[in-house]
Amino acid sequence: QGEYVFFLDSDDCVHPEIFRKVERFISAKENRPDTVICDAEYVHVETGARIPMILNCEESEIDNISGEQALLKILQVEPGFEWYCWRFFYRTDYLRDGGHRFAVGVYYEDLKWTPQVLALAGTACYMKELGVHYTWCRPNSIVNSMSIQKATHKLKMCEDNFLFFQEKVTDSAVGQLMLASCAETYISIFRCYCRGLKEAYPLLKKYFFLLRNPQTRLCKIFHLMVRLLGFRLGSWATKIVFRLLDKRS
Repeated sequence: QGEYVFFLDSDDCVHPEIFRKVERFISAKENRPDTVICDAEYVHVETGARIPMILNCEESEIDNISGEQALLKILQVEPGFEWYCWRFFYRTDYLRDGGHRFAVGVYYEDLKWTPQVLALAGTACYMKELGVHYTWCRPNSIVNSMSIQKATHKLKMCEDNFLFFQEKVTDSAVGQLMLASCAETYISIFRCYCRGLKEAYPLLKKYFFLLRNPQTRLCKIFHLMVRLLGFRLGSWATKIVFRLLDKRS
């Protein structure tokens, strides 16, 4: 029923003052932004160690600009940005009028939902304040365990993004950066395959097109191996490379 809506997972918590700070932040704006991004931090569930999730830019760089422009800036300063829906506050009428709904019955639904909602936003702002304390390394959490069902859902969400940003977004630079983001997600599933999720092989072959715009070293290695050797031999060769890199680290 509120003017803005915020999503919080059951195993995380918010900073005590975040809602008051967001209210003051929005009230100071001439126009009510459709989305407001805030910072967060990982909190290790066992050690209590904290790792900040701070966007590497100033508030003035994302201040009442279009969602596409905000998306471009975010991916420029943080190519591996995690699309957790709780990094944002959303204007309720914007979500309702746009018909923005989460996919039902799937894992990683915000991997698709969050960037698409941001891309279509009329205005976006960045508030350099700590919002969420994110529970990190809980053994049974979705992000710290992987199954073939979860891998399937994760790659399907990326496929939907792949198509959306080709068809709906006019800025080619945004599209290319999102393709690079899809490639990183694809590689995360390949890592799971290398570490024992053998059932993922058919999925990786099916969704190899997600690696169309490789930017990081590991993405480029896999892409090159498959181009030179074909998918079967290329994935086998890359698997060996990944295992060697894992041993070094």
